Amino acid sequence: MAPVTLHLRSETKPLEHRSALTPTVTRKLLDKGFKVNVERSPERIFGDEEFGSVGATLVEEGSWPNAPEDHIIIGLKELENKDPFPLKASFKG
Repeated sequence: MAPVTLHLRSETKPLEHRSALTPTVTRKLLDKGFKVNVERSPERIFGDEEFGSVGATLVEEGSWPNAPEDHIIIGLKELENKDPFPLKASFKG
């Protein structure tokens, strides 16, 4: 069975630097068998190198809309209400 892939979005909002994942939590997820992609981000409180040093795969900023549908997209901030809506959703039952 392939590992579950998590994809941390790069997010921007004035005066906002929070991150849904920390490098420490990312390391724990990797140790449990998850694959973690982290978008490069100039705004996030943690530097790209902090995620890279714990083993996360650094990916291009803004790449989440093109991530495979089986990747779980992680973020904190609201998404823009665009048409078409950029978040793909699927249900497997």
